[in-house]
Amino acid sequence: MATCTYCGKPAGLFRWSHKLCRDLHKEAATKIPEFFVKTLESSMEPAKFRALAEEVARTHYVRDEEFRRLAIQGLVATLDRAFKEHGLDEHDDERIASLCNAFGIAANELGPSGMRFAKAEILRGLDEKKLPSKIHVDNMPINLEHNENVIWLFNNVNYYTERSRTQYVGGSSGMSIRVMKGVYYRIGAFHGHPIKTQFLSDEGRGIFVIASHNVYFWSPRKAVKIPAKKIISVVPYSDGLQIMRDGANAAPHIFMLDDPAFAADVIARLNQI
Repeated sequence: MATCTYCGKPAGLFRWSHKLCRDLHKEAATKIPEFFVKTLESSMEPAKFRALAEEVARTHYVRDEEFRRLAIQGLVATLDRAFKEHGLDEHDDERIASLCNAFGIAANELGPSGMRFAKAEILRGLDEKKLPSKIHVDNMPINLEHNENVIWLFNNVNYYTERSRTQYVGGSSGMSIRVMKGVYYRIGAFHGHPIKTQFLSDEGRGIFVIASHNVYFWSPRKAVKIPAKKIISVVPYSDGLQIMRDGANAAPHIFMLDDPAFAADVIARLNQI
């Protein structure tokens, strides 16, 4: 006789679960994520909320691994609701951060919604003149300055600089005089003018790092460090970012990355700290 996969008690011949157990489990799988959304406007302490959620999981045969997945699902639903209804305000930010801490869930476990949440937290902190907590990046090939923190790192970034190419157009006039057999000397002049054209030079593909004092780019072909205080212009486009630094002969630095608006917002705020 088989045992119920939920409660562990005998389930009957050729049966693997009780209907009541299945129904309870199914109910919990729906209700637990909904609890997270509802608690956004609640004053319940996150630790107490976790204890209640764990009790529901226990009585509804939800195991630890599945409970964690449902908690992540609930936090994602909570973030999506906040962004959709009124944007992520300070109250939502603090509430969701406290729930993540209570359940031991990091922002990067929440997928795109978690990344959006983490970015919103960073921008809000910079608005308050606060640098984000130190982020540890394994095997980063960049030497940061003393007491410098990584704020955000972009992967698979293409780096371009603007360069000029000169070519001469026109023609020559004159005549050739035979000096000896097979040797001629040409007299006359070349009448032409130079044409300069601008083009983007591909400098490599690598990582783009915004740190607390500098902006860095590194690839096997090229490494660049731009002090934040030397940046005089940041222009975001749909697929990239243009940075102009202080200097008489400074050329634009162009980086193709996945969230240019966020990168521009962070760099602009760094200059205010």
